[in-house]
Amino acid sequence: NRCTLLSIVKKDRAWDTSKDKIGISPYLIIPHAVLIHNEELAEMAEEEIDGLDENKERRLTNLRQLERVYVKADRYLHSSYLPMIFNYPTEKTLYDKGNENRGSLEKYRVVQFKLRELRIQIESLWQTRRSIAQVFITIVATSVSVVMAIRRQLGDFEIGALAILGIIVVAFSLSMIGNLTFNRKLKSNH
Repeated sequence: NRCTLLSIVKKDRAWDTSKDKIGISPYLIIPHAVLIHNEELAEMAEEEIDGLDENKERRLTNLRQLERVYVKADRYLHSSYLPMIFNYPTEKTLYDKGNENRGSLEKYRVVQFKLRELRIQIESLWQTRRSIAQVFITIVATSVSVVMAIRRQLGDFEIGALAILGIIVVAFSLSMIGNLTFNRKLKSNH
């Protein structure tokens, strides 16, 4: 990280030789560590979300993948992200100025916006699935009604004729659903 003042290692020669002469205040280092932690979480969430943009076809069709990415990015931004946890004025000032100067808060807001867009896309895809299912149910119910009406009008006719009519109705239903799905994908690409 370009603004990092902190390095955590098991062994460091420079530290070993100078530790008796250099001291560091936890009041300064802990706010900085919190800023680095939060920046890393925002970065990880953004990488998850932006990874979906690399393959838009998969993004349109794989709802489970979208939901997995949403849950992971949401966890980074809401469960693991540390809020302002400091009580002393020096710590608060350091934390606030660090957020401002490093652009941490702005980055967080950008990733939050991307996460909201992803949630909207997931909700839209679920709505599309529900609409397609409703259309399919309507077509099947209508088809059964039409077949029953034809059977009443014509009386008993061969089961083969009824089967052919059923196949035609199912084929028509599937073509309508395919047409609906294709048209929605085209609209969402534009």
